[in-house]
Amino acid sequence: MKSFSINLTIPFKELKDLGYRGSDVTIRRVTGAWREPVAQLVSVPPAKLPTPRSLSWLLLSRREKLEQGEPEHVKRLLEGSEEVFS
Repeated sequence: MKSFSINLTIPFKELKDLGYRGSDVTIRRVTGAWREPVAQLVSVPPAKLPTPRSLSWLLLSRREKLEQGEPEHVKRLLEGSEEVFS
């Protein structure tokens, strides 16, 4: 399938000359469905980092009191720092 582009400025002027009394917005709305959709960029919010205070409590908490996912955080913290591990 060949792609093509249409310059709608010229046809709108021709429509006005032919007696069309509507607005160019109406023409754009109708002809907009003819265009291929454009992918919209979605901004991903930055990951929310834990505060130093919450990390301290995480490291000091008993393992059995940790909530889901927190034991993995503790493990990564301990693996990433020799000072914390000792």
